[in-house]
Amino acid sequence: MKKLNIFLGSILVTGTAFLLTSCAGAGGYGLDINSLTTMVNKGKRALAAAEGLTPEQEYYLGRGVAARIITNYPPYGSPGSNINQYVNEVGQTLVSFSDMPYTFKGYHFMVLNSNELNAFATPSGFVFVTKGLVKRMPDEDALAAVLAHEIAHVVEGHGVGAVETQILTDIVTEVGLEVAKETSGGVTQAILQNTETFGLAIDDMAENLLVKGYSRSQEYDADEYAAELMVRAGYNPMGLVEMLKAIESVEKASERKSGLMETHPSATDRLGEVMDLREIEARQEQVKPDSGQVARAKRFKSRASIG
Repeated sequence: MKKLNIFLGSILVTGTAFLLTSCAGAGGYGLDINSLTTMVNKGKRALAAAEGLTPEQEYYLGRGVAARIITNYPPYGSPGSNINQYVNEVGQTLVSFSDMPYTFKGYHFMVLNSNELNAFATPSGFVFVTKGLVKRMPDEDALAAVLAHEIAHVVEGHGVGAVETQILTDIVTEVGLEVAKETSGGVTQAILQNTETFGLAIDDMAENLLVKGYSRSQEYDADEYAAELMVRAGYNPMGLVEMLKAIESVEKASERKSGLMETHPSATDRLGEVMDLREIEARQEQVKPDSGQVARAKRFKSRASIG
């Protein structure tokens, strides 16, 4: 995941300190806060080129978005319930084979109490899947495909990328003003204290996840990465096909769109893209499931039961 450009951050902090010293200096060379505000605003374009958030900032952003999700979709069962433990085990297995096996304070997986077919992932690795989607999955490989797709969004930075260009520069600008006012405190602390501006990023990202969704190309990229990740972790990537077929059957039978049907390309379109993947093509000839897949299917049946 991209991190906040250290060089630009250093310029921001040291430059602010210099200006504060100048404001107190004699001889009329100081700058008032309005001049400083103007100067910082002029730096927005340069700050827009910054490389993103630090892991700590990303964690707090992701946690804030996760809180918004939970207000719309309450958790299903306790964090230690059998189904949540099971989903967490599958998710953590996949994460360990990903290109981002570690995040600040780690990945977290949770089942949401909704019959809607949906799944979400926030920055820093908060991953949610509804009980309705879990119930529709035929086996563990299909469930792994759901989680691998969401992990892909985390690894690829799709969540942060959706707000960076619009709000991130405002957040960093506010940091400069906070440092100017307080004369102390690091960049991370200033951001966390500026709840109003940080809240805008949280609201924007939550809207993207719950209402708008990611772009078609990002969804296709997440499917492609999911297939690769499943192969690395020892899952059958054909589980991605089975997952999409299960969603497709609901889409064809449903009279109204909701959940994944609102925020994702159609399952039919995604299937068309997925079937071109090398990993999927290679497994289509293997009609008979291997022993590992049979064992995973039994494990899914015993541990993924939902009332």
